[in-house]
Amino acid sequence: MARVPNEAGEVERARALIKQGIRLSEQDRPVEALRAEEEAVAIYRRLAASDPGRFRADLAKTLYNLGVTLSGLDRSAEALRAEEESVAVYRELAASDPGRHRADLGDSLANLGVSLNELDRPAEAVRAQEEAVAIHRELAADDPHRYRLTLAESLARLGVTLSALERPAEALNVEREAVGLYRQLAAIDPERHRPDLAEALINLGVTFSEIGEPSGALSIEREAVGIRRELAAADPDQYRPELAASLDNLGSTLSVLGHDGDALDVQQEAVTLYRLLVADDPDHHRAGLAKSLTRLAATLSELDRPADALEAEQQAVTIFRDLAGADPDPDLADALFNLGFRFSELDRPAEALEAEQQAVTIYRKLAADGSEPHRRDLARCLVHLGASLSELDRDTEALEAEQQALAVYRDLAAADPESYRHDLAICLASVSMTHSALGRHADAVHAQQEAVTVYRLLVAADPDHHRADLAKSLTHLAIRFAELDRWADALEAEQQAVTIYRDLATADPGDHDHDLANSLLNVGVWFAELDRPADALEAEQQAVGVYRDLAAADPDRYDPDLARSLTHLGVTLSALDRHAEALEAEQQAVTIRRELAAADPDRHRPGLAESLKNLSVTLSELGYEKQARRTHEEAERLSED
Repeated sequence: MARVPNEAGEVERARALIKQGIRLSEQDRPVEALRAEEEAVAIYRRLAASDPGRFRADLAKTLYNLGVTLSGLDRSAEALRAEEESVAVYRELAASDPGRHRADLGDSLANLGVSLNELDRPAEAVRAQEEAVAIHRELAADDPHRYRLTLAESLARLGVTLSALERPAEALNVEREAVGLYRQLAAIDPERHRPDLAEALINLGVTFSEIGEPSGALSIEREAVGIRRELAAADPDQYRPELAASLDNLGSTLSVLGHDGDALDVQQEAVTLYRLLVADDPDHHRAGLAKSLTRLAATLSELDRPADALEAEQQAVTIFRDLAGADPDPDLADALFNLGFRFSELDRPAEALEAEQQAVTIYRKLAADGSEPHRRDLARCLVHLGASLSELDRDTEALEAEQQALAVYRDLAAADPESYRHDLAICLASVSMTHSALGRHADAVHAQQEAVTVYRLLVAADPDHHRADLAKSLTHLAIRFAELDRWADALEAEQQAVTIYRDLATADPGDHDHDLANSLLNVGVWFAELDRPADALEAEQQAVGVYRDLAAADPDRYDPDLARSLTHLGVTLSALDRHAEALEAEQQAVTIRRELAAADPDRHRPGLAESLKNLSVTLSELGYEKQARRTHEEAERLSED
């Protein structure tokens, strides 16, 4: 090949441009650095064409620098082209001289992975990053002092990409290794590497949460917070934002583990930090503050502080609305959806409805692109919108919203049954209830039958989960059958529910006893409707026995259920002409409901009146006419009040 004219001058010019690009990048002048690097690439491309043996390595290095600068300017597609060419050149160079160029190939592959991720191509990114890790692992084995940090950085990037690909088990192993390496580095040079260790710990904690092991995340996130707290104390400007983010993660994990009091302290500290950051720099950190307020609202709700939760959520909505402007923003939609929850907790359905309608409007715009996450969010919000409309006795509109959600969930579940069958079943149950409220009982049965079918599929695929959901769905189906006077069908569905609850209660005593008792009581009702009082009696006696045990341990919670079951038992005993036993059950029911009505008249007086009427009938059957009359008169007074 012909030599490039004035080759020496060209080489000198290219080297000067490279130095200039580095200097401009260090001065945070990337646009000027880019111009210098582009000219250097053009020169080395000419030189490499004429003498590849001398200049291809220089071309690859200059392309590497160009890719870094383009990536920093958010020009990911152009960065990718430069990095792909750099990788191709280094791959050829490393094949002929691995000792000299293998490290360069690893670094170039690592950068290529970053750009592929920025272009939302994680499957390709992970291949590049896995190759980079393999190269850096070999290098670190031979020279740990020089390459341990490079390996740790490559592992950290790979872990993030594996998480994005929903491969958390693989991410966990990779991130554990990265944390181990950063621990070694931080022990040698704490000032330089403790920030990296904290970041690696945060990523590892997030991955533990993704695989459903929040207890594993807890100690890791606490360690990260401890490191960042010390860093922020020494350099608030640089490390306060990272401390606030770490506190948010820790608060979320504490909340998932049910440590709501500790979560509240942590989240309040995070919100306080974000407020300081926003005060110092109004153009930044507002989104962080809003997200932190939303997490705080969720914890306040768990602590039964709905008014405080509402206030925090309203602040979050205000910030997200300002940030979004006229654009359909998913963060604003999520916050409005949460705001609907907060209003519902305070029994303010009209305001809940308004928030949810706004959220649905945004989700519709977002879902217009057909993406799965946005369609999922739209369907979820439509279900809750339907519930709020039902609360306001707007059942026709509620049904319309729920049927729209159902159509979306059907499509999602058809494409990904494992992820969406449960949501589909929940939506079908909502549709069934709304049909029932509208008096469309045949449609209600049809929807609930489909919900039961979906739950059976879920249980078949994963026997350890969803059995309680299936039992609950069967109970709802029984109620829907009863609305059509299909007592035999109701009984069959409820007996299946009892079988499941009995197994669950045996395997895990305490967790499902209440469900079992409630289902047994329903079986008694369906037997009674079929004029089978002896069978009803057996079921109701079992229900009373379970409720007695529950009420002995927690009377405030279970006394109403015990009284209800005793009332049913009394009626059944009377039907069997066992009036003396009926009297005993009904007197117990009256005693319990009298105490409940004294404490909360509005809630429990109707039940007391019902029990007194039943008692008066039984007293009369036993010949106690005077007592029967007084009891009946008391029941009438309570009913009039």
